[in-house]
Amino acid sequence: MDFALIVVALLALLALAFWIRIRRLRQNTLEVIKRFREHGAVSEKKAKTLTEMGLHSKPKHPFLLRDEQVEALSQLLQKGIICQAKQKSSSEEPKFYFDEQKYPMP
Repeated sequence: MDFALIVVALLALLALAFWIRIRRLRQNTLEVIKRFREHGAVSEKKAKTLTEMGLHSKPKHPFLLRDEQVEALSQLLQKGIICQAKQKSSSEEPKFYFDEQKYPMP
């Protein structure tokens, strides 16, 4: 009986940790999208660099295992919701924009 209770408690903690992680990722995703909208980077012509929007593509701290803002940005890029604009030259910092039509929610 005690073993079963411990297993159930551990499963509940695991589910809670998973739920918290998903919720934090969702909040960070919304924050990234908000930054793109605030800076007007909603079309290829209005694309901005991540630096201009106060975002970063790599963790701020080298020993930080997981930077949730970077993870949210990465997922949005993989899904095609955040797109990279065509560059005029290869030395130019890449510019990105938010594709409203590919985002599933308002």
